[in-house]
Amino acid sequence: MKKKIAVMIVAFLGITIGIKAQSNEREILIDKIVGVSLNQLDRVNLIQTVKEYSDEVDPIVAEAVVYTLARQMSRPLVAETYANLTEEQLKEVLRFMRSDTQRRISSSQVSEELSVLLAVDLIGYFSAMLSGTSWRPDIPSLNDKEYSAMVDKYLELTGALSLFDDLLKPAMAEIKKEMGASAASMMSSMMKQIQKNYPAYYKSVLVDYVSKEQLQQAIDFYSQPYMLEVPQMSKRRGMSLI
Repeated sequence: MKKKIAVMIVAFLGITIGIKAQSNEREILIDKIVGVSLNQLDRVNLIQTVKEYSDEVDPIVAEAVVYTLARQMSRPLVAETYANLTEEQLKEVLRFMRSDTQRRISSSQVSEELSVLLAVDLIGYFSAMLSGTSWRPDIPSLNDKEYSAMVDKYLELTGALSLFDDLLKPAMAEIKKEMGASAASMMSSMMKQIQKNYPAYYKSVLVDYVSKEQLQQAIDFYSQPYMLEVPQMSKRRGMSLI
């Protein structure tokens, strides 16, 4: 009887240790995914920004604090996002995030150039709204139809455009509260137009940094069945946290 109990205890401990090892492996993979994502942030610009706005705060310390906070805030979201993925699938996510394709898509050059185009668009629409005139943005065109279609597919798979809707809803509620329904309606209309222009701006920037072959690699990755089941918010991060 004692021998049987001893065998059961050993078996139980073996199962428990196995489960713990698997759990630790998942945690390590999640930490690596978060780390790779945060390392893609332009931390040099962050340090420079701190230097410009404060003489009292050590920019290196500030950068470390922001990075730590970002990691703490990102980890639960990443863990929840990929909760249904197996360890092998998490490894595939990590491999893609470390690829040259993802580094190029999420590079600071792409985000900065795109930010400039969107800022000009936003200021133009806002100025026109205040003056009662119209704004005609200079929307760049991409002659390569095949590349254009591939970017459309990539945006569809990553759910990037729906990010505008997620950001818009709380902002519109606050604007409506502070400035009234009319201002909220105008702002909503303006943001919807920028959302409509976004693909063209994105294509015009991306084409200089990401080849068709690399773009196809990204499309193939996001087209995998397990990635299609990942919640949209994780895909939107983009253009960042996958």
